[in-house]
Amino acid sequence: MKDVFVLGNVYAWLTEEEMERKLSYATDYEKMKNMYLNEIYKNNDSKITLWSLYYKNILYFEKSLNKDLYKFDILELDSLISSIPSSSINIKANLFSFCNQYLEWCVNKRIISINNMSALDRNVYIFISQKLASSKLISYEQFWKLIDYMLTKTDIQNVLPIVLSYYCINGKEMRWLRNLKTQDIDEENKVVTVREDDKVVAVIPIDDRLISFCRASEEYCLLDDTYIKTDLILKPTKNSVGDIVAENTMYVRIYQAFDEANVKRLKLNNLAKSRKIALLLDIRKERYLTNGDFQTICELFNPNASVGAYDNLTKYYTNATNDKVLRKKATLNELIDVNVNEHIREILDNLGWD
Repeated sequence: MKDVFVLGNVYAWLTEEEMERKLSYATDYEKMKNMYLNEIYKNNDSKITLWSLYYKNILYFEKSLNKDLYKFDILELDSLISSIPSSSINIKANLFSFCNQYLEWCVNKRIISINNMSALDRNVYIFISQKLASSKLISYEQFWKLIDYMLTKTDIQNVLPIVLSYYCINGKEMRWLRNLKTQDIDEENKVVTVREDDKVVAVIPIDDRLISFCRASEEYCLLDDTYIKTDLILKPTKNSVGDIVAENTMYVRIYQAFDEANVKRLKLNNLAKSRKIALLLDIRKERYLTNGDFQTICELFNPNASVGAYDNLTKYYTNATNDKVLRKKATLNELIDVNVNEHIREILDNLGWD
């Protein structure tokens, strides 16, 4: 019997009676979303992700208004999506998509006749201000100054996951980072090979600074009896449970690094975003950027990156820099920026980068 998804959980085996019993504790709103996810999505990971989005952001509104999402009028839908902080651009975009697709499903099921989400403009909700966007980013030079300072206050193994996250070596549940081995770092070609279940999932570009940092960490751990001698980049301690560092332990190390250095904690996804924008600026110094450049950069770090990922990065860049992005098929003449030095200075000023 195949796995069964019920109310945010996946069960290897479940009788009809057990399923009915679990559903009996749920609201009618939850039962509808459970039916929707099971009909539309095949992948259980997708179902779990979307259920979490629904449970954290929509269910409260349904209970407050005492009606299912499909009965929300336009103003109520607007209020729901606007309730998400404007800094959470990805959550807003995903929430908009969830509501739109759920209501479209309800239309197809003839539960409702009109999808009220069609009256709302997606771009209005996923806008993020230039000041807010740029404040979450850090330049390459600023990042390494921060890292050098943190090393004077805390263990290099606490700082290493922060450095690897900046280079977009992270992955779901930090699997890429936690499973990375010394042999995965190709110093000659300056790339890191990321594997999952022995399959290569990404080949990520790095530089001499990261290579030197990883070497220094290896040398430190050889002299420190706290750490187990292993080919893993992030070393378990002798008190660790399991062969690799646990995800929660990884976060403890990261938080410890920021706290011991008395530095405001930076979100790991914003570090990765900073790296991508730094690479985009390398291209921008030569010409205007196109939509295709954002796709290239996203796929550089994740070959399976979605169209939504390119779109979100593009919007984040334009909002943070006030720079324009051309269409993918722009001509060579259109790509030429005769005032490139002036524009780069303006972009860096908007970002607050040196």
